[in-house]
Amino acid sequence: MFRLYARLKAVKRILKDKTSVCYGAIHQKVAQAKERLEQDQREILMYGGHADYVKKEKECLHEFLSISKAEEAYYKQKSRVQWLNLGEQNSYFFKLVKI
Repeated sequence: MFRLYARLKAVKRILKDKTSVCYGAIHQKVAQAKERLEQDQREILMYGGHADYVKKEKECLHEFLSISKAEEAYYKQKSRVQWLNLGEQNSYFFKLVKI
């Protein structure tokens, strides 16, 4: 039993580190990716549709979309946790509405 506990504790540490890398400061990551994307789009407008600028803009767009999806997943999971915590308080209300 102790081995299982030790292994779960080690996995917990790894998962917490992974989560902090993926979701840590997600708001700043989204803002930075958006700023880089807007900067690349301004460069395309200033210098024309040069292939290098378009390629760079596509890469930034892909990065922005992936970070935005991660932020959306973070908020979705957070809302579910809050709903589960608050859902018990509303049980009488839902019984009344159901009738």
